[in-house]
Amino acid sequence: MINLVGHYNRTTRSVGMEDGLEQRGYTKEQIQALRDQMKQVGKSVYESCGISFETDLSDYEYEYFDYMIELSNNYEKGVMPFKGSYSDQPAQIIEGLHVMEQLKYESQREQQREMERKQKQSKGNKR
Repeated sequence: MINLVGHYNRTTRSVGMEDGLEQRGYTKEQIQALRDQMKQVGKSVYESCGISFETDLSDYEYEYFDYMIELSNNYEKGVMPFKGSYSDQPAQIIEGLHVMEQLKYESQREQQREMERKQKQSKGNKR
């Protein structure tokens, strides 16, 4: 499931420090040096679902990613992936669906925090 978490975060969010630092004028070499420094002091580059990623998320590929997205969307609508009740579903599928729920929750929480941060900034600029 680590590949699923990495792949989801890579494709659905601007993850990590690169985007913000590149916009601020940092070079790729400077960003890599900062990553290396963070590893030396034991800080992860990115954390999601209780997993600390210390490598670039582009390294993570989940072969059935599109399938899991489809299963998750259908599951939210009450449609089970296979015939039968919840307890009849394969354990690996149920685990994947739970991971997808957690990832969506984290994404929503991050969006909410970003909106709150922007609101605070706009209130500060009005003064």
